Amino acid sequence: MLEKIKKYLWLIILIIILLISGYFAYKYFIKNANKTETEIALETYFDSENKSGDFTYEKTDQNEEGRYWVDGRKFKIEFTQEDGYHRWLISPDGENVYYCYDETEDCAIGVVSVDNYMLRWYKPSKDMESLGMDTENDCEKVKYTVDKLYDIEGASNAYYVDYVLYCVKDGNLVYRDHSGHAVVEGEEEDESTVSRFYLGDVDLKASFKDVSFEIMYDIREE
Repeated sequence: MLEKIKKYLWLIILIIILLISGYFAYKYFIKNANKTETEIALETYFDSENKSGDFTYEKTDQNEEGRYWVDGRKFKIEFTQEDGYHRWLISPDGENVYYCYDETEDCAIGVVSVDNYMLRWYKPSKDMESLGMDTENDCEKVKYTVDKLYDIEGASNAYYVDYVLYCVKDGNLVYRDHSGHAVVEGEEEDESTVSRFYLGDVDLKASFKDVSFEIMYDIREE
């Protein structure tokens, strides 16, 4: 009798597991039924609460390589500079940002809103449009219009974000562009400039066992 109960119990558990799996598979299918491979790749990236990856940041005078780790609103961005030193942008609590430098072994309070950084890892806007192919990089460009000013108390300037653009190939993120400019009260606004981040080794189930989101140095005295 006991063996029969165990047999039926395992059968019930198996049915429950199959029902739950079917439910989530159905939800995934309905959610993505009318979306392209590129849209699904981007939505999957945005929906992930834990993510990490490598990047190469292109600037006019030099390039910087680095890595990022994101846990909800907490994040850590590590830049490897050409002189061998590292610098970090860290939010240990999802509310404040700190800039830390191993060259001077100190940190400074950041002057950019955490919400601005969140544009890098979560859906920047509902205003999305495909701009077609980037033939040089062989990827599809998808633009998210942000059109928003980010400002925090105590900062010397606010920052306007025009748009964030992703380029995707075969379901993989190739690069991300940010278009925006600083806004200083009483001064004429500059034209927006574009910062490009080539992305690689994207992990949407990142483990933070060996990653600390705490700042590593004391705050410098102003």
